[in-house]
Amino acid sequence: MKNSAFRLLIVMVLTLGLSPWVVASVLTQVPFTLHENHIFVDIQVNESEPLRFIFDTGAASTVINEEEADRLDIPHDGFSTVRSKRGPKFVYYSNYNTLTLGQVSLPRVKLVHLPLEHLHRALDTPVQGIIGQDILKKYIIEINYDQSAIIFHDPQVFIPPAEYHQQGFDLIGGRPYVDGSFRLNNGETLSGKFQLDNGSGAFVTLYSPFVDEHHLTRKIGKTKQIYTMSFSGMVDRNYAGRLQEFAFGWFSLSDIPIRLNQSRYYKRAFKHGIGHIGNALLKRFNIVLDYQHKKSYWQPNQSFANEFTLAYSGLVVKADDHQEKVVIRHVFEDSPAAMAGFTPDDEIVQINEISASGRSSHEVQTLLNCQTPLEVTIRRKNQVKKLNLYPLAL
Repeated sequence: MKNSAFRLLIVMVLTLGLSPWVVASVLTQVPFTLHENHIFVDIQVNESEPLRFIFDTGAASTVINEEEADRLDIPHDGFSTVRSKRGPKFVYYSNYNTLTLGQVSLPRVKLVHLPLEHLHRALDTPVQGIIGQDILKKYIIEINYDQSAIIFHDPQVFIPPAEYHQQGFDLIGGRPYVDGSFRLNNGETLSGKFQLDNGSGAFVTLYSPFVDEHHLTRKIGKTKQIYTMSFSGMVDRNYAGRLQEFAFGWFSLSDIPIRLNQSRYYKRAFKHGIGHIGNALLKRFNIVLDYQHKKSYWQPNQSFANEFTLAYSGLVVKADDHQEKVVIRHVFEDSPAAMAGFTPDDEIVQINEISASGRSSHEVQTLLNCQTPLEVTIRRKNQVKKLNLYPLAL
């Protein structure tokens, strides 16, 4: 019987592609999907049907869309204040919720009730909640991008994986920060703490107080001014460039895209961090986070050696609910799209003879942000036009 059980264990290891240390400590394995570099998982709240939550190491609290909370009749246990673009806002919270992820059931979870329609609009996909660090810190969490799975490990029996590289981190406001450094084209090296934020779709972002203090818009080398739109709909001015070298822990990467923020983080930059590492870079590793011991373990995955490609068109597009047509929601000033003559409310008909009909906002946005010249067919007030778009390589 023991030999049969052992053979079964070996079959599981080989079939699932799991290391023995994973099988020994794993509590559950939750599949995830990547959408615009954001991790989505299915989660049940108080035995509800599966809901789509963003998995976010940069979120301090676990959040549920207030409309979902009302639909599920989740009672209010109090209220607190959160920041919004209009200033402090009062929101409700509930304390006694049970969350289920795979085979793990989490009792007495506090949920903050927030409106998340802006996330739905920005990501063009339903967002019913956000998993924050208040849940993650109870377990050892493995983010395995090769398997597209979040793996929850039992801290009592977890053994650090020998094939991974260990790196300590600090918890500031419940968020993980690692030490990092980067070298400029003039040879100058700067360092500081970077938040691990897989809720960001960028590679590396530096916050504006640090950018201004060190005059980085002049020192970084060749940069291009770009505009981005946050989840809340706020427009941010940034400078995009490349770092000669970026290093953290055991790893050093060359010619990596960098974003120098010039607006959004100026007044509310984190006091203890100079920037964050986003999911465009994090997804090149399989990562284990041990919040209790402030240790992380990193293994380059199958996408680690992929080229750092990034382009900017200056367009934000939105598909209708049935994906029958895609219209331009925003055109950033001084962008390639603005110079090409695009205007808000233009309908995208074709991109290099590829029809936009039946495609999501994300699919069309990806086609527009490529590094090759594009011929874009639009419909404007019932007139069909063709415009030439030359996205900027960043």
